[in-house]
Amino acid sequence: MKGALRDNPVLALALGLCPSLAITTQAVNAIAMGVAVLLVLVCARLVSGLLDSVLLERSRAVVHILVVAILTTGVYEAMGSLFPALTRSLGIYVPLIAFNCLILDGTPGEARGVGRLALDALGMGIGFTLALLLIAVLREALGAGTITLFPLAGWSGVLRIPVLHDAPLRVMTMSVGAFLTLGYLRALFAWIELRRREGRT
Repeated sequence: MKGALRDNPVLALALGLCPSLAITTQAVNAIAMGVAVLLVLVCARLVSGLLDSVLLERSRAVVHILVVAILTTGVYEAMGSLFPALTRSLGIYVPLIAFNCLILDGTPGEARGVGRLALDALGMGIGFTLALLLIAVLREALGAGTITLFPLAGWSGVLRIPVLHDAPLRVMTMSVGAFLTLGYLRALFAWIELRRREGRT
């Protein structure tokens, strides 16, 4: 669970910051992007880990990149077919999953078993999704007074926060709001980690 909590890819390691800043205007965008990245990350580590034993060491990185590109294309096409409006709202950031530092970080082999690789990838994917969701909920709640989720059985999927909906802080929906939210959350995580280390000494 280190990847989900202590070594959170966004809030602790500063990986995948572009989508963290660009698409976190609504909670539904954060969930969709997080799940897409999680699927690509886990599947890429699994496939690359399985191929690792039959590949030459110098070709592993190239094969890993090819696997990531193929999986990203598949996820993008699937999302476009199932959720066209949501995919359009995410824009170029779904195809750019293939270039996400979180996906490309680390060598698949590293003398670890395939199961461990998959679990590590799952933890990092969950951490990435939780970080995006936290940023998006804070930005949308403060900037629009709403939390947008998936519509279900006649429900629009939009939760309205009474006080904030009437007088939202519009700046939070802008780029500067993304930087402020991410900055404060990273500072909070750094403070928590510092306190944890001081508690050990």
